[in-house]
Amino acid sequence: MDVYPEDTSIPFSFFASLLREISTIPRKKKTNPTRRGAPAPSHQTFQNWVNELRRVYPSLAPGTTATIFRLLFPEEDVVRKYGMQETTLARYLADILRVSTSSDGRGQNLVNWNAATATGCLGSEVETVMQLGEHDRDSSVTVHEIDRLLTELAATCAYSSAYIRSAVAEPRSKREVLIILFCSLSSDEAAFLVQIILKDLRPVLYPLQETHFTASLLQYNSNAVMMITVQEAMKIWDPSLKMIRAYRVRATLEAASDIFEDPNASIEPQLGVPISIPKCVKGQGCAHAIKLLRHSSEIWAETKYDGERAQIHVQVDENLQSHITIFSKSRRDSTLDRAGIHHIIREALDLPQRHADPGDSEQSKNSHGIKNIVLEAEMVAYSDALSRIDEFWRIRSLIASTAMGVRHSSVNRGLQNSDDTQNSMISNASDGGTRHLALVFFDVLVLNSESILHKPYSDRRALLESLITASPGHSMLAARFPISLRQGVNQAADELSAAFAKMIADHQEGLVLKAEDSRYNDWKFPWIKLKKDYIPGHGDTVDVVIIGASWNKDRARELGVAPTVFTTFYLGLTQNADEAKADPSVLPAFACSFVVSYGLSREGLEDLNFMIRASDLVNTASVKVATPYTCGFSPGLGYPAVMLSQPLVAEVFGAGFTKSSGSKYYELRFPRISKVYRPSERSWKDAVTLEEFQKIGRQAIGLDRPGKTEEDWCNQVWGKVSSPSVNSAVKRKRREEEWFEKLQRAEGRSSTRRRTGPSISENPLSADSSLGKDTVMMSPQAMTPRTNLAVRGKVTDPAASLTPPPSSPLQPPMPLPNAEAEKANSTSNHATLATVSPPGMVHQQPTVMDESSLPSPAVSQRGPGIPASLSSFLKDAVVYFSRPADTKRPIGRTPSREVVPLGQQLNTLESFMLLCRWTQTNLQCSWAEKGVVFVDDTSEQWLTYPMATLLERRSAISQERGSFKLAGIMPIYVLSLRILERGIAEDVVLEQYCLCKLA
Repeated sequence: MDVYPEDTSIPFSFFASLLREISTIPRKKKTNPTRRGAPAPSHQTFQNWVNELRRVYPSLAPGTTATIFRLLFPEEDVVRKYGMQETTLARYLADILRVSTSSDGRGQNLVNWNAATATGCLGSEVETVMQLGEHDRDSSVTVHEIDRLLTELAATCAYSSAYIRSAVAEPRSKREVLIILFCSLSSDEAAFLVQIILKDLRPVLYPLQETHFTASLLQYNSNAVMMITVQEAMKIWDPSLKMIRAYRVRATLEAASDIFEDPNASIEPQLGVPISIPKCVKGQGCAHAIKLLRHSSEIWAETKYDGERAQIHVQVDENLQSHITIFSKSRRDSTLDRAGIHHIIREALDLPQRHADPGDSEQSKNSHGIKNIVLEAEMVAYSDALSRIDEFWRIRSLIASTAMGVRHSSVNRGLQNSDDTQNSMISNASDGGTRHLALVFFDVLVLNSESILHKPYSDRRALLESLITASPGHSMLAARFPISLRQGVNQAADELSAAFAKMIADHQEGLVLKAEDSRYNDWKFPWIKLKKDYIPGHGDTVDVVIIGASWNKDRARELGVAPTVFTTFYLGLTQNADEAKADPSVLPAFACSFVVSYGLSREGLEDLNFMIRASDLVNTASVKVATPYTCGFSPGLGYPAVMLSQPLVAEVFGAGFTKSSGSKYYELRFPRISKVYRPSERSWKDAVTLEEFQKIGRQAIGLDRPGKTEEDWCNQVWGKVSSPSVNSAVKRKRREEEWFEKLQRAEGRSSTRRRTGPSISENPLSADSSLGKDTVMMSPQAMTPRTNLAVRGKVTDPAASLTPPPSSPLQPPMPLPNAEAEKANSTSNHATLATVSPPGMVHQQPTVMDESSLPSPAVSQRGPGIPASLSSFLKDAVVYFSRPADTKRPIGRTPSREVVPLGQQLNTLESFMLLCRWTQTNLQCSWAEKGVVFVDDTSEQWLTYPMATLLERRSAISQERGSFKLAGIMPIYVLSLRILERGIAEDVVLEQYCLCKLA
């Protein structure tokens, strides 16, 4: 350990004097105006203290800056973890101070620090205990000694960084270190140290002056105190601003302090030290977001993926061995936690995997010549079963099962086997191993020791695309599209509204807008985060029941209120609503799976507190809790302080749906209360039930109702029409149009788009699509409306093609249409937006299509009308597979989900013909241009079904409507299933596998 001379090391009492002075600053009431331009009292106090420090100690010991900032901002000290919160620390301190925690003991408030009769601050309770006893004394310990002891205390915790755990060879026990820490401190110094260990100095720096809920909520607001931030403290400590500029590129207190203390240090990123992540500005609407970036040459809208942030540092040594360090959004070293993505990082950068044999071809990788690199990515859960990124909560068990070290935990195999499917309601289901971690890369910050933070976003993105080898489902590039500002802000806002509606309709979390010419962490052009719940009235909204309330320390400290104020409310959903309504003797049964702490104004929160306290309450601390209903709580949720005898109904909105660990039920993500109803206005019977809430959640995130797969199978057996999937193109298109209109109305403009939704909703296929009045739906579609295309070519005589093929498929009489050419013909000439990647294909990069860049059939290298791949041919097709329901897919055949776009495969021939307009019902399906039937042509059975059925239907419609051209029905192509054999479908000449064309 470092040893400092006595005359350069600052006494801890001197540091405590700063905290003491800040704590005496009175809170400003709402009625007292703030003088503009005047420095905040806490800032001025810190300035005075720094001046006095440098006067008394002109020669500070090396490392003093880092020590002071670690003690003043313990929440920024991400490398030291102490493994203790109030409950555990209180027991240690009661033992050290030798006080009893019994109901009549002097230390009872140490364990009841958050009771309504206490202060809500363990540090303050410790100070009171020490003042009442014989523990108060003058101290002589220095800040460096305190800092070294805190490092030793952190070395006992497995969650501290490896550097901290190895800094002390043989750390003493927690109790021994705590005794040394507190034995020589005065009462207020001990209070400050307690909160430093708890990593939250707020309650002792800015103590409460009112405890009554009405006074604390209505007489004060969140600006009652101007808390000093780490950035403001750095500006005062270093007026040259070198330290704060260093903190932006080396985002640890130690690294920024070292640069400040070294006059020769350069302000550049350092591998292995996190770079500060930009804070996004919340876009409160499309027009608002565009106006924030209106001075940019162009705006790029990136899809915001629902995962966990990963800042990836890679060092490649002379033996081509790569050393990976990963930092989380909180700047914590998460390298071992993210062990499951290390191989993905190396594969994406074309680097050898670890410990590859010298003679192995792996050893010769590194085609980009990477020496070191820093990348930004989002770690997501990817489902092979869905061929797309899965829900956010799925990532939890994937991280736990692939992590190394203390955060590793095994998945409950019994639980998996019992409900191991994509539709599982269990919040840690793995879907039989088909779900895994993946990375979506969106930025590069350093390459070969050269910082590119100052380069524009366009250059960084181009460099990223040249470095990352995309692997669908494993390593991908964030999908994005441009928003042009050439036609003005209003036109750009309309384009953004169309794109945003598409993202919402595809159940994406949102968009992040980035200026084309912005630097990384650019204050002039900040990143704009756009989510539907940021727009007032557009989040997922439901009516639920408030059954309990508590005080939450984090929310309370944001509000500046005592434990007498209820800040957090427990939300219930009825499990037996029908039985309870039918039989008054049946007690209502509620399921409580989540809580809410945000949304209400201070006035609204005071009103809710008043309503709760004016009602009959049941204290859950009592031995027997008697309520006129029963209630079950999700694992890990805990219990409220009080429960309401008469539950209240609240309107709650959020940002989608998720599940907590171990929970079977969906809950709102980031829930916020928008309104609370009085009992005379609404009864608990008016709120949504648990079953209704789960249905709303499933539909909002794009999951079909339970049992739909079995229902579709039964419909197929009995020849009935099945309703489209929630992610079918028909429903996605309707959701996109509805959301575009909502966004336009939110901006005060009316939509001029022609809606296809009403004509679709009139047909029986969409009868089950309603989510109720409280749900906001989501999904994606094309940026520009597709126009109807004329079918090219003449009618093919199917009789000439009905002979079963010999060893190779027959050549079709007519060439197949070029899918790219059809797409070009259907694109509006004035379109300026790039096409967003289709669902589940985030690795594909969009390109802006104009008339000059559209492909032309005349110059096709494959001859007229031959598509480049099967997937492109199926983009605008409805698809039906003609095969018995119990037929297993042969080994070596590509699964249909890897070929057919999501939502375009139908389960019955009747529903297939319905969408192809081969029925008397004239259903308008604007996105589809053709139908494709896959058949097993290894026998003649396909001639009987579906071929004979299709021919009979075509003949009947032709006689009824006249010519086929006038009938307007779509052409149907019959393809051999042999086209899906492995190794064929990647680069296939479709005409070799087309058995016939009915058109």
